[in-house]
Amino acid sequence: MPARLVIADPDQGYIRQYEEELICAFGARAQIQIITQPAYLENFFRTHQIIDILVIAREFYGAFVKEHEIGHMLVVDKYPRIDISGDGGFGEASERFTTKEELFTFIEKSLKDEPLIQPDNASEDGTKNAVKIIAVYSPIGGSGKSLASFALGKKLKKLEETAILIGCDDLQSIGVYMENRQHADESLASALKNLNEDTYWEVLKNVSQEEVPCLLPFEKPLSVLKIGAEELLDLVNLIKSKGDFNYIILDLGCDMSEVTRTLVQISDLCIIITEPTVPACRKLEKLLMNQELFPAQKTLLISNQQRSDGIHLNPETLFGSFAGYDSIEEAMEDPLFYRLVLEIIDD
Repeated sequence: MPARLVIADPDQGYIRQYEEELICAFGARAQIQIITQPAYLENFFRTHQIIDILVIAREFYGAFVKEHEIGHMLVVDKYPRIDISGDGGFGEASERFTTKEELFTFIEKSLKDEPLIQPDNASEDGTKNAVKIIAVYSPIGGSGKSLASFALGKKLKKLEETAILIGCDDLQSIGVYMENRQHADESLASALKNLNEDTYWEVLKNVSQEEVPCLLPFEKPLSVLKIGAEELLDLVNLIKSKGDFNYIILDLGCDMSEVTRTLVQISDLCIIITEPTVPACRKLEKLLMNQELFPAQKTLLISNQQRSDGIHLNPETLFGSFAGYDSIEEAMEDPLFYRLVLEIIDD
């Protein structure tokens, strides 16, 4: 198993000039991760980390680092300081490097040691577990799919799993559950339509670091920005390839558009939310008659009991149901979502 090398520095220009050489020199022996955004760094260290080599800028460094398992650490300062030695189980810590040679020498020396014990998300054979994609869909509007998506993110976090939420319906409804009503920069839309080595940086800059990481919604509808199935598919695959999150939760629209069909087909699990009403049941029946729209992955059916006209759904087909709530906070604590997350993790 390659060593884990994390480089955290807000100065993108400094570290990016060495990125290609770092990959060429150490890519075969180390899993390299570069972090430049303070908000992303904060979320990254919210869960316990096991890192063989950490190169971190003074601006990013804090006492919180000692809460994690670090084999070797290099703290980067803008100005020279006296070298110190690490404690509390850390490897050697140097306070200053000014050249590429010093950086590469430090990494090379550190790589001579055996890697630390593997992280919790590593499988028994030492390989990293695959990122799971969870699609939340409903054939009717106002069914609570965005609420369910947000609740899943919260429950996963409580179980120390990392998840990111992405609003994939045209208006990106997931934004209504965010406390900070920020919007994604439109430069991200351009980056998604022209993928290059900088696209992932643009994605990370637009991740809300609230209780649950969420890709900030755009101020304009996705269709206006000309973000469709191809762009969203590229976005999901890009995030998945980086492995920074265990789960990607997709809040889909309530139509069976090209976007919905494309994202459902790459998901590992599709959660369908319906209601005990005649219109909802008729739409669900039509959906089930066209099962080729869904891949052969696992599907769970949830019923929102808030709106009902007397229709009774077959309990054998339901994973569970939830009712109306007086507040979002109350909805987030529904035991159904905890059971749902346990089902997801067990898979």
